[in-house]
Amino acid sequence: LGLGAVLVGCHGDKAPESSTNIHNTEPAYVPNMKYGFDLNKYIVEEGEVQKNQVLSEILSPFGVGASVIDAVARNSKEVFDVRKIRPNKKWRMLLTRAETGNTPAYFIYESTRKNYFVFDLNELEEPCYKGTHPTQKEIKFVEGVINSSLYQTLENVGAPHSLTMEMASLYAWTIDFYRIQQDDGFQVLYEVETIDGQNVSEPKVLACDFYHKDRNFLAYSFKKDGRIEFYDEEGG
Repeated sequence: LGLGAVLVGCHGDKAPESSTNIHNTEPAYVPNMKYGFDLNKYIVEEGEVQKNQVLSEILSPFGVGASVIDAVARNSKEVFDVRKIRPNKKWRMLLTRAETGNTPAYFIYESTRKNYFVFDLNELEEPCYKGTHPTQKEIKFVEGVINSSLYQTLENVGAPHSLTMEMASLYAWTIDFYRIQQDDGFQVLYEVETIDGQNVSEPKVLACDFYHKDRNFLAYSFKKDGRIEFYDEEGG
């Protein structure tokens, strides 16, 4: 009978009517949220603080007047002293769109990868507040065989360098890391905080298996009395 006959049989004598009213739906609006703002609603300029650069040298090219810069600097001291702006730190300027030209609204200075300061260029009495990027906890796994050094091997497999010190501390009483041999190896499960996929915290080892001198040294983290301790497979 074929598929067509099955469809007719399901609807009686009449074939299903095709709809001629096809509605074109607009895609759902997706805000681009960062720093507590929907960045889609602003023109965003960004850069990095240059060596010996001060706040006025960053704001002036956007048309921010000297009196506004002075007020921002004076009234922000209790939250953040603008003289502590450091080279190579990222900044962003949010400008509102207007027919007469784009107007500077907010200046954002990223003091660390996690923390930032927002300066409201239109609210000069209390122009500054501190913000923190939301973070995610991720569990990651790395493994490697040592050909030169533990530090170099961890770098080769894309692990944070600070994991070297974590592992050295973990095995301080069982492995002499100055006598690691070629073809020693490791497997590590660790937790780290990330922002936009980038690590922003020191790694916390959850479990580790270190192969050294033809022996596996296992360690598992366990929280006891509010402290993290490590045990081997026998609980020792």
